[in-house]
Amino acid sequence: MVELLITSRIKQILEMICEASDSITIKKIAKRLGVSTRTILREMPTVEKWLIDNDFELVKKPRVGIKLVATLEDKKRLKRLLNSEQVEKIFTPEERQLLIISELLEKKEPTKLFYFSSIFKVSEGTISHDLDKVEKWIKKYRLDLVRKPGLGVYLTGNEKAFRKAMINLMYENLDENQILNIIRQNLTTTYKTQESIEINTKNRLMNLIDKEIIKEIEMIIRDAEGSLECNLTDSSYAGLIVHLALAIQRIKNNEKITMQDDMLTELIHSNEYEIAEKIASQISKSIDVDIPNDEI
Repeated sequence: MVELLITSRIKQILEMICEASDSITIKKIAKRLGVSTRTILREMPTVEKWLIDNDFELVKKPRVGIKLVATLEDKKRLKRLLNSEQVEKIFTPEERQLLIISELLEKKEPTKLFYFSSIFKVSEGTISHDLDKVEKWIKKYRLDLVRKPGLGVYLTGNEKAFRKAMINLMYENLDENQILNIIRQNLTTTYKTQESIEINTKNRLMNLIDKEIIKEIEMIIRDAEGSLECNLTDSSYAGLIVHLALAIQRIKNNEKITMQDDMLTELIHSNEYEIAEKIASQISKSIDVDIPNDEI
């Protein structure tokens, strides 16, 4: 077998050609995959190369379609080869935009368009169009998307807006059960380089928060439930853990929330502050981070 990294779309086209009992048209393939005929035609040279490299014959007949010349045994071999192939992920525009938002919310420094175009395997023009959509979303949280030629793109805004955007991004794309499952599974996948890009886009959102921090917080929240003599609902439990994990990570990066003095004074004298102070004290000891009153 020839080692060739193919896209999921190429694999789908090959499977359709293999499964067709007779000739199949480009138009029919395009319709089944929900793309244009132009897109399929653009993929065909790679499809043909894969077939030739793996000793298969493809016949093309104008106005009739394309057909794999193969016995039943040949088709079985083709399917075995496809099953063992490494498949390169193709991202939808929505997936790209979701991952771009999470990357920009997480990063402090500007990110060049080339970085995004290289990991998503699309043009910088496509990324620029994605950023137009991203900008509409981030404006809802009073964040600004800054684009500087030669430098890159980055977000500006206050810390409260960043955290609200991060949490809402997760809740818009993950339901309560997904968040709870991801927290409890303590996923180990990361997304630090082009080579290790997370294929499961929704799981990527949970990489906004440190999973080692989640472990510590879970134990602290369980202790707090005992001392408060109450049990949090699943939604409150998931929300509190995500909120605290995100806050701790941001505090560690020196991204702190500030509050008006009069509001802070009022909250300090509430019963909730006393409980929050105890949780903050435990977090400080367990995770070695200073939590100021504004954060409590």
